[in-house]
Amino acid sequence: MSISQIRTPRYSKMRNIFIRKEKSFFYLLFIYIFLAIYLILLPNAFGSATSESAHKPFLSSIPVLLLEPSRHFKPHGASLTLWPERSTQMGNPKKNRIEYSYLLQEDLKAPMVILIPGMGGNASSNSLLYLAEIVYRSGYSVVLIPSSTHWSFALAASASGRTGHIPEDARDMHRVIQFIKGALEEKYQIQPSQWGLLGISYGALDGAFLLNLNEGATQFNFLIMVNPPLNRSLAISKVDQYYAEGERWPKRKKDALEIHLVNRMLSVNTSINPIDTLQELERAFPLDEKELAWLLSRTFRISISHTAQIGNLLEQGEASSDFRGNMIDYLRESIYKKRFKASTEDEFIKLEGQSELMTAIANNKADTEGAKKIILFHSTNDYLSFPEGLKSLDQLPVEKHIYPYGGHLGLISDDKMIQDLEFVLSQIK
Repeated sequence: MSISQIRTPRYSKMRNIFIRKEKSFFYLLFIYIFLAIYLILLPNAFGSATSESAHKPFLSSIPVLLLEPSRHFKPHGASLTLWPERSTQMGNPKKNRIEYSYLLQEDLKAPMVILIPGMGGNASSNSLLYLAEIVYRSGYSVVLIPSSTHWSFALAASASGRTGHIPEDARDMHRVIQFIKGALEEKYQIQPSQWGLLGISYGALDGAFLLNLNEGATQFNFLIMVNPPLNRSLAISKVDQYYAEGERWPKRKKDALEIHLVNRMLSVNTSINPIDTLQELERAFPLDEKELAWLLSRTFRISISHTAQIGNLLEQGEASSDFRGNMIDYLRESIYKKRFKASTEDEFIKLEGQSELMTAIANNKADTEGAKKIILFHSTNDYLSFPEGLKSLDQLPVEKHIYPYGGHLGLISDDKMIQDLEFVLSQIK
């Protein structure tokens, strides 16, 4: 693991004591007193790593871009389409196929985990492969599928061709998983003892709605979520804001920033010296938070642009070459107005609420056959969810593993989080 310990390890341990365990009043009082004395006597123990990480959420997110699985982890690739009649010969070279991958345990009854990437991610994204290897080494078979926001999903899996309304996307994704399940059963005669989901970022939202579907033969027993947007509407508005602020800069500056980020990533990935502290990460990526905010938000914008182009292709027979709207405009104009005939602000808000994490969690809790197990991994300096999400975090009736560092998905690179994940996986099996 090349990126690790972007924090003060002792601080992380203390933080998890408070959030992950329920203790008596007197035990908590003792812990608080001890922590207060510790802070007074050792002011540098929490050091710059943790405190600076909390105030640099965009820099703290960069390590996820540098993750890679080991050379020995090589899942098998495959593809499918649910809509073979859709043609992409109308001036668009994209293939009408979803690419997925899988790696099975020798024990055909080993539990199976479906892994879902974040916005615009595909089955071969390094962060997803990195987590899949950890899950596989914990004794699970794994299947990696694209995000519902990947252009290939809109083309080859989405019934409407316009993804973004998650309850609908989840039903489409469930059909994809049913197809994959059937193919693996026919080829390998698998009989998994359990079916689970692991989603990162937007993929965790996909997973939360998938968990509640009891259609067909595949019913899921558990869900692991890593950095889901606690409020999707808020997260989308933040991404749009970060992108809009950077778009005011001169084109030459934006081009230079993109080139600089790519060059720095190549330099870090080819270096023999690992990055183990926030200070080393800052030296490797000497950009300010506003510049990083624009660069990271641009990846979201590119994803939704590609998906919007597929929707235009299916509706109009041609894909627009440019997408200038923001993500909220895409949802309202292309989905809520066209498909649901919404026209008022109240109707928009109601439809947006149907795709929120709290809606999915509430539906799971209300399941008459018993709520499924949900485990949450999150960072309280995630720029998509906090500081506004602290109240929502407290209200979520799920098992929580919370860290004060990592930004958005950067915590995946941290040894402590991975140890916690491995422990969770060992307990579920």
